[in-house]
Amino acid sequence: MAEKTIAEKEAQYNLKLKQVSLDQEVKDREIRKQEQRINDFQELESVEQRFYNEVSYLQLDDKTNGFLQQAIEESRWLSREEQAYLEERKETFHQEKRLLLEKEDQLFTERKKLFDNGRSDSTWD
Repeated sequence: MAEKTIAEKEAQYNLKLKQVSLDQEVKDREIRKQEQRINDFQELESVEQRFYNEVSYLQLDDKTNGFLQQAIEESRWLSREEQAYLEERKETFHQEKRLLLEKEDQLFTERKKLFDNGRSDSTWD
């Protein structure tokens, strides 16, 4: 089987680079969506906090007030858990994006070496 020509190898690198570029676009969209989720979550937390502040001014019996305080604490715990999850997902997307950038750099370097080797292999008269 004949060795691939430089043009065929270049076509393969270009195809791989195009796929990496498409993957990067997808990752960028995922990052933007995740950032929007975080913003939406923070807005919801703000509304929730205003609600709890308003409820705290109500005259409630001890049992109801205790139940409300328990619900508030549980809600805050869940909020911290959700916030941590959202931030973790965002960081994961950024790590995946960095890996794609590294892969792209690697492919560009390999393609450049291909051309450099191709030039040194050919004879110039």
